[in-house]
Amino acid sequence: MDPADLRHQRILDLLASTGYESVEELSKSLGVSTMTVRRDLDLLEERGQIRRIHGGAVGDAIALLSIDLRVRQRQNPDAKARIARAVCERVQ
Repeated sequence: MDPADLRHQRILDLLASTGYESVEELSKSLGVSTMTVRRDLDLLEERGQIRRIHGGAVGDAIALLSIDLRVRQRQNPDAKARIARAVCERVQ
């Protein structure tokens, strides 16, 4: 494995364990420049392995969870409103 492949795997491992890593933290962890990290993240995102966000990246599982949450928020709005009203009546 070449150094770039090892770095990519390390990035994927870190994202799998933490969910999010900043470019700065990855740069420190890997001992490379922030520009190298940005290029690595761009490549991993092109491959569909991560999702870039401002200042860093999230693992693919986190991206899927946030999409799933947005979908679930729109499901059964009437039932959710009824539950919210019932809770509000009981909370002082």
